[in-house]
Amino acid sequence: NGKKFHHYPLLFLSTPLPVLPEFQHKSFDKELADLFPIKIAFTVPKKKVRKAVHRNLIKRLMRESYRLQQHNHKYSIPSSATNPPESSPLGVVVIFIGNEIPEYSAIYKAMERFIKQL
Repeated sequence: NGKKFHHYPLLFLSTPLPVLPEFQHKSFDKELADLFPIKIAFTVPKKKVRKAVHRNLIKRLMRESYRLQQHNHKYSIPSSATNPPESSPLGVVVIFIGNEIPEYSAIYKAMERFIKQL
């Protein structure tokens, strides 16, 4: 049910996260969904990047590029656009699909294009 965005060397998979039944009526959970409209995870497949040191480096680059640009989507996207009516956060998984260690600028540009598409 989600969407797929491909910006080389990253692949973005996004879907609205379900609201658990025990949290549907609690205002605390809805406030957290408003504060953090996107929950994001980063992954680098072991088949593409064999050494753990290189996988961790790529994940650090992805996290840093998101950290520097996350303010762009928090204030430019109305909460109704990112969240369905039940106010659940948007789950995003960022997968590295390149074969070698990328330059930081390539990851930064891919992240920037994804955030603009949101």
